Amino acid sequence: MAMLATVTTGTNIDLTDSLTTHVEETFEGVLGKFQNLKISNNVYLEVSKNAANPLHTCETTMTIENGPTIRSKSSSPDMYGSVTDCASKAKRKLRKFKDRFRRGHHKDVPSFTFDDPDDSSPEDTYTDANPETPEVTKIKSFDLSRPIPLSEAVWALDYVDHDFYVYRDDKTNEINVVYKRNGGGVGVIQPE
Repeated sequence: MAMLATVTTGTNIDLTDSLTTHVEETFEGVLGKFQNLKISNNVYLEVSKNAANPLHTCETTMTIENGPTIRSKSSSPDMYGSVTDCASKAKRKLRKFKDRFRRGHHKDVPSFTFDDPDDSSPEDTYTDANPETPEVTKIKSFDLSRPIPLSEAVWALDYVDHDFYVYRDDKTNEINVVYKRNGGGVGVIQPE
């Protein structure tokens, strides 16, 4: 069984014991086919305060130690339904990773151990329509020799045709990314 650490947070919602238990049990069920994986799972629940149609959103970010990050999001009129749907989406993405790993597409990822290597039930097998590695169709280059402050990078988001901007931070001299968040605002990706 996977080693799972789930952290549940929320905005505009009361995190009751039953809701927190539902989140933990639902996401523990998602990881049933993985063995000896260390996964940190951050679940964020939000209720929009639209009086006519309040929208309940569940967003999960699963980080597999020495592996990929799996992110899923679902919204519906019911929080329990959003959690279940979000977990289902995450499960499909984990199956996709598992299948691609077994076929050798992730050669640079450390070896993972999966339960029952001969599991081939249709529910647990992801099949790519195109099993080939996606083709890179465009390469862009950025001049990152001049460090800039975070505030300038945030302003630069308004000048590019993308939802992100890559820059070299003037304080750390590290390459960072600022991006427009779906929920509004701006996020920053920094190296650890």
